[in-house]
Amino acid sequence: MPIQITSIISPRELLTNKDWVRGAIAFTLLGIFILEVIAVGIFVFCLQNITDPNAVSAAKDFFLLVLNPTVALVGAATGFYYGTSDKSGGA
Repeated sequence: MPIQITSIISPRELLTNKDWVRGAIAFTLLGIFILEVIAVGIFVFCLQNITDPNAVSAAKDFFLLVLNPTVALVGAATGFYYGTSDKSGGA
């Protein structure tokens, strides 16, 4: 006979755990995004003395490759986290 999770954890605790995990994922992705933006700022600051257009173009392409998926993940995670409603009657 399979063990049902509601017999171990009450439905209220399960909802609280889901909310905690959703928040942890959203804030972790937001932290990764912030670290990437800081890294881009540091890199641009270090590149201001480089006049080689190929290096600047390669750096721009690299950061677009890294930042675009992160922005999409942060948007999806925060939209999912803040867009879900509480089934117990909350908004």
